Amino acid sequence: MDNIAVFGGSFDPPHLGHKQIVNSAFLHLDISQLFIVPTFLNPFKNKFFFSPKIRLKWIKDIFQDSKNIDVIDYEISKNKATPTIDTINFIKKTYNPKKIYLLIGADNVESLHKWHKFEELSKIVEFVIIPRNGIEFYRFNKLPFDEINISSTLIRNGILNNDKSVLNFVPKEISNNLGDFMDRLQVVEKIKILLDEKKAENIEIFDLKDTDYFVDYVVISTALVDKHALALLDYLKQELKQENFLNIDDENAEWIVADLGDIIVHIFTENQRKKFNLEEFLTKLKQTL
Repeated sequence: MDNIAVFGGSFDPPHLGHKQIVNSAFLHLDISQLFIVPTFLNPFKNKFFFSPKIRLKWIKDIFQDSKNIDVIDYEISKNKATPTIDTINFIKKTYNPKKIYLLIGADNVESLHKWHKFEELSKIVEFVIIPRNGIEFYRFNKLPFDEINISSTLIRNGILNNDKSVLNFVPKEISNNLGDFMDRLQVVEKIKILLDEKKAENIEIFDLKDTDYFVDYVVISTALVDKHALALLDYLKQELKQENFLNIDDENAEWIVADLGDIIVHIFTENQRKKFNLEEFLTKLKQTL
């Protein structure tokens, strides 16, 4: 295979800046193919916002019509943080390119020497730095790229603040998905706020979108007594409107289940919550992502 470029990252979520980086790579580097490698988890971070599966799907959706771009699930399939050197060795062995350009953000240059087996990696690839936020660097080649004020962090903050203007910063292929996510997230957050207002305790939210569970979100809370549980349910029905509830199981006030389609709300009394320990099951389910 001829020269290639490798563009790895969290893409949490992908945005228009990522597309511009890819376009610039084809314009300014001598390459015939570009490989995009979403991480399962950045080795320097301890969590992600969107799950690996959904980030992988979004990247594939965005670049599905690009013949010279391959999206590789190598790191995500490992289900753990993976050093870049492992990914590069996999690509080198699998595709045997003449040369590998590795695209990295300018914000990574200062810590590059901390990367696993950096010296070995530097002998295999040619680093090409993506300019970012006016960060100065002198050691490596720069990818000609007009900096834009877009970042995944900016978009995540907009999502959390229900600022739909950030949807203008993501490719059209995923903007509807992100918009739907924001709508449902606001409902879940509202449920949490409503329960908290009426003194529910130990409120937990489980995001299960990428599991095989039958709903996207589960909200669990503890009521002081069964009458309190019924009062919490009445408040939710009042504020969220009765017609949004597909089903309500309140025959046993010590464990009330309210079905809002892709959101299930459980209101337990303390003893019932300890007895059934639903959160342990849901936590294990999330760990299978």
